[in-house]
Amino acid sequence: ELHVADDNLRGEHPLAQRRPPGDPFPFPKLTDIQMKSPKWLGHISSVRRWCLPALKSLRVGRLSQYNGSSESLTRLIKASPNIERLESEMMGFDDTQWADFTA
Repeated sequence: ELHVADDNLRGEHPLAQRRPPGDPFPFPKLTDIQMKSPKWLGHISSVRRWCLPALKSLRVGRLSQYNGSSESLTRLIKASPNIERLESEMMGFDDTQWADFTA
């Protein structure tokens, strides 16, 4: 289980650096994530490109089409084939993002 605090990622922090091209980094045993910050959602789905094949439960904070978090969620869901439960305080999608999310 992974709980991610609402923390500031700064460009100089090693985890804030984009991974080089290649395969996503797998976490084969991680089954549950609780994440409040949309910044971290984008970070693990885009910047670090985590692969979560065993993820079953994802709890996130507020997602919005305006800060990229809804797109990050869609990428993470597509990379998590075993997801069974998704909880969010709020989700905001535009029509195109909603179509991608429900595809």
